[in-house]
Order: sequence, then structure tokens, then C-alpha cells
Amino acid sequence: ICFNRNMAIYAKRNILHLPENCFIGTFNQLIYSLEPSMSNIMDVETLADTFLENGNITNFYDVLIIDEGQDLMIPKVLDVLSLILDKGLKLGSWYVFLDKNQAIFKQEQQFNEAMAELQSIITPTIYPLTINCRNTSQICETTYDIAKIKVGKVTRINGPSPEIMYFSD
Repeated sequence: ICFNRNMAIYAKRNILHLPENCFIGTFNQLIYSLEPSMSNIMDVETLADTFLENGNITNFYDVLIIDEGQDLMIPKVLDVLSLILDKGLKLGSWYVFLDKNQAIFKQEQQFNEAMAELQSIITPTIYPLTINCRNTSQICETTYDIAKIKVGKVTRINGPSPEIMYFSD
């Protein structure tokens, strides 16, 4: 599962030979598939809260793979995931991929609370990815100069210098 609808569409298109009992989509789409009556709730946290209060869990997943985890690190979302995962988050099989620097939809405090909750129930293996192979060196340098965000070791991929444009409301 993931947060962004476009990411879910991309994953569905590129994962071939998916078994029938697998689900690829956003957290919201997952909950809608379990409880269609909740499909009018768009906010992730409200949806998780409503599902925890009224959801009917009839399907358990053997494994959860979560991409864009930084946008789903919400304590109530973790509670829902623990309910739908066979053996829960404590003993179940799951993987989360996240980039804290990309946590643009949630507050840092909420992210930190969710990570603390996870670390209180399990001892995760954390493997930091330290080489930025997505961006050119010029983009990484400009990002650091403007936002002071460290993007890891930069590959030697060269490209044009970014054009900086400023906007105001």
C-alpha cells in the first residue's frame, strides 16, 4: 500500500503476475475495499479512526509492503494495519519504505509519535539508503543550498542547473 494514488497506479501497471489475493493501492483504497460504506471519507486519519470504530475485519494479509511510509506514519493508521495483518505489526511480516525528508503531508510530531510507537512494539531493522541515485548533482546541491536538506551521497550524474522560481500567495 502507499499514500499517493499515482504511485498506486504506477505499481499496478508495473507489477506483473499478481496473485488474486493481493492488493495494490492506497491506504484509502484498501479500507474502501474492506468497507465500501466508508468510501466518502477522504482524510486518511479520519478514515483510520472510523474503520477502527466501525470496521469489519474479515480479511487478513500475510505480508504488508508499505511505500511512502512517511505519509502513513500516523498512530491510528498503524493500528488499522496491525489489525489487518496476520499476527499484527508485532509478530507479522511487513516492510515499510520511507523518506522522512519527503514527509510533506504530515506534521513532524505525528511522524515521530508513530515511529516511537513502532519502535515500542518491535525492534526494526533500519537500513538507511545513503546514495541519492534519483537526482543529478546539480539538483542535490541546489536543494541543500535552499532547503538545507541533506540528500545523501550524490551520484556523479550531471545535468542542467535547476531554474529557481519564487512565488508568493
